[in-house]
Amino acid sequence: NGVAVSRDGATVFVSETTGRRLLAFSRDAATGALTERAALMTQAGLDNISIGDDGALFIGAHPKMLEFLGHAKDPAHHSPSQVLRATYTNGAFELGDVALDDGALLSGSSVAVPLGSGRTLIGSVFEPHVLDCQLR
Repeated sequence: NGVAVSRDGATVFVSETTGRRLLAFSRDAATGALTERAALMTQAGLDNISIGDDGALFIGAHPKMLEFLGHAKDPAHHSPSQVLRATYTNGAFELGDVALDDGALLSGSSVAVPLGSGRTLIGSVFEPHVLDCQLR
């Protein structure tokens, strides 16, 4: 569902919502050809990817996909929100949570945009607002 390119253009990152995978591909600058380099299974359905100043990936995620489907049918039905932070080094991912909410603050998170100094905006698929958070 999400696609992002590293600052140097050499790596393409892809997130799968229903596949629950995060992938890294090397990109040939001359041809644009992609070669899969890493895949990481996750517990959450992954959504959009943003890249921080330090190169870390920030990923909006759905920790309970069935709850998210319920939220899609009925906005009053809350769906948990999750933001993951991933680093990609030496052909492997390291993944951790940076935000998790039961859906009361924001249902169905779909994107997290780091603004620097720990400040991050978190958006969702259907909510009419975003969260402006200070992440630690």
